[in-house]
Amino acid sequence: MLNQEYLRQHPFILNALALVIGAFCGNAVNLIAQRILAAQPIFKLQRDSACCAKRLTPLEMVPIIPYLLRNGRCRYCGATIHWQGPLVEAITAITFVILVNTFGLSWQGAAMIYFVCTLIVVCITDFREQLIPHHITYPAILVGILYNAFVSRDLLGALAGIGLSYILFDFVSFYGLVWHEKYQSKLAAKNVCADRTAAGADTESQQDSSESQILEADTASPSEQKPTNIGAFSLVGSGDAVLAALIAAFLGWQGLINALVISIFAGALIAAIYRLVELHKHQMLRQCMKPAMIGFASSFAVICFFFAAFCIIFSADRMVPLLPGWITLAFVVGFIGALALTVLTTARISKPFPLAPALALGAVAAIFSNPIGAIIRGGAQ
Repeated sequence: MLNQEYLRQHPFILNALALVIGAFCGNAVNLIAQRILAAQPIFKLQRDSACCAKRLTPLEMVPIIPYLLRNGRCRYCGATIHWQGPLVEAITAITFVILVNTFGLSWQGAAMIYFVCTLIVVCITDFREQLIPHHITYPAILVGILYNAFVSRDLLGALAGIGLSYILFDFVSFYGLVWHEKYQSKLAAKNVCADRTAAGADTESQQDSSESQILEADTASPSEQKPTNIGAFSLVGSGDAVLAALIAAFLGWQGLINALVISIFAGALIAAIYRLVELHKHQMLRQCMKPAMIGFASSFAVICFFFAAFCIIFSADRMVPLLPGWITLAFVVGFIGALALTVLTTARISKPFPLAPALALGAVAAIFSNPIGAIIRGGAQ
């Protein structure tokens, strides 16, 4: 019989068990996500093939191996099986090994495993359909609160983080909508000016008719104006706020801040990938090369300028050891500058991207790193 002491003395067996259990849990996580997207019961015992609805045997539900043996094709109909399944199983298995080696066989490790599995489900549903299922996140928030109340002993930190998440995301959502309304108003004003300019090239009678129509549109009452689609715009959704609350429930307010900071960079990378895909579809990649290079070069040059200024102020001997960090910062800022200028020059090409994967990446990183807590502890000393 395997006990905790035996597994601690034999880490190879512990890692192997974590890998196998993690792969099976990844199989279950992927199944839960698929059933949520298909509006099917989550806890149905029988499992059918996704492509031909044939009942699967227990051996066919083994993770990864059947997919590799059949070259990613269904045994019954020969259709190609989506690569999402084995990828999720592999990621979950590796995550289990890392968590077990970090937290050991403890309640904290079990809580983090459950937390990561929930994040994976949310990432799949949000990435596929931009859906964050509340019947998964709300129970997980309660589990996180109980974990902080009885295991981590930081109930106030978790509750504070949950409140902070809702306030912060509501703030971003509200002022994002305000900014969008102002942008749409300016865009509408430019269109009106363009219409008036075009009308000036026509005959006098056509000009008078066009100006009268524009004047009527400008002076019409709100009830008479044509409705816009501004109300459908949302910078962040309610599901994103719930996901942030889930992160706070397990990691507290400090972990929430760490996750949000990291998710900014992860979100920028995801946004860049989405933008490149859209530009490729519209055959606009060549058009964006020049703005991207200008944005990168100008942003990189700004960081180099500040580094040179600090070398003059604080002496080069003190700044040279910090050169690798400054180079990294210059490349990151250059990447953001290239992305920003590309977005500005291709504003008409837009595609919303899911925020949950970026938040999940930030949350996973915050599990293993807590710079905010280190700063607070250092200040207290």
